[in-house]
Amino acid sequence: MGGICPTFFIGTIQIYTFPVVIMCAVFIPYLWCSFSPIYDKRCLYECTRKALPVLLFAGIGARLTSAITLFSVGDFRFIYNLIYGGSVFYGGLIGGILGLLLVCKKYHQSFLMFADVAASLLPLGHAIGRLGCYLNGCCYGCEYDGLFAVNFIVDGVATKVFPTWFFEAGFCFILFVIMQTFKKAYFIGFRTGFYLVSYSIFRFLIEYMRGDKIRGTIGTVSSSQAISIIVLIAGFSILVYSMKARKINELFLSKGCITDESL
Repeated sequence: MGGICPTFFIGTIQIYTFPVVIMCAVFIPYLWCSFSPIYDKRCLYECTRKALPVLLFAGIGARLTSAITLFSVGDFRFIYNLIYGGSVFYGGLIGGILGLLLVCKKYHQSFLMFADVAASLLPLGHAIGRLGCYLNGCCYGCEYDGLFAVNFIVDGVATKVFPTWFFEAGFCFILFVIMQTFKKAYFIGFRTGFYLVSYSIFRFLIEYMRGDKIRGTIGTVSSSQAISIIVLIAGFSILVYSMKARKINELFLSKGCITDESL
């Protein structure tokens, strides 16, 4: 039964499974990138060197968005929630994008080249992270007694809910597998645009099945659905821009750290 974060012991030290799963969500995609033949190892070195500030911005964005959401629904302990509260995926995505933009500007390198690498690996980490949400007792679905219903602890009561974590994890894993088949991208920015468009559409739809109570709203949609619309527009914009700039992108391929085989 989900909703109660399992723990285990190493000697006398109690270890919670959720942070372990989150660490796996970061390192397993990195290991995949290290051993997969479709990623240029020079690019892997460059990504590793620039990853820390991007992860830092992603973490801040995830926490900040969670604290703002809690504040909007009446929990005014902003600093407390910023430090001890949860995390929001879209906040982490936006923070990570901002961090990557700043890093690429500092090193005078193409944002979309590195974003393509991140976009092809992010679904794997996201899939693992959603399993962590199940263990942590968050991001659960609405009350549901049909096919695939899962027993889950909601406010201390065993409740059958829709397994949003497993559907999202499954979608993200399938998306990851599909993106690994793009051994040679059509143009720089294709993977980034494809990921943003695909995930935003799925996220908008799965939001209708979410049941966790603390959720911000904007008009008649949830805050995540509103962000999904913006992400969808951004994804399409990247695809259109990248197609128009294809000749310039081919020049970047010849000079950047990512080869045409790695894209």
